[in-house]
Amino acid sequence: MNVDAEFKNKEGVAAMVMRDNTGKLLLGNAVKFRAISSQAAEAYAIRQALIIAKNLGMKNVSVESDSLPLIQSIKSRSSIGEVDAILQDIWHLLDSVPGSGLRGCREKEMFWLMRWRD
Repeated sequence: MNVDAEFKNKEGVAAMVMRDNTGKLLLGNAVKFRAISSQAAEAYAIRQALIIAKNLGMKNVSVESDSLPLIQSIKSRSSIGEVDAILQDIWHLLDSVPGSGLRGCREKEMFWLMRWRD
């Protein structure tokens, strides 16, 4: 699953694309929400992807994000004050989706782009 988020004027947009191991598109999702920062929007996107994976009963899910500091924090289970509640949810979801994990990637590695629309 690839996730990304945008943040502007206290609003976030999170998008997720799910593909199988052959690259076939399985699912896409986007949601708009209130957010306090770009980091909160990125954390929200990761949480949404894991919620979808859990609800679909998926296993061996890899979530990819270009928010490398956030990925490092999630992997090390270290808190970030402004997004601590979302991190708690992410850690619980990672524990409840068998074989799930996170991977950081550079923005240019993302195979889809989000554009903020006014």
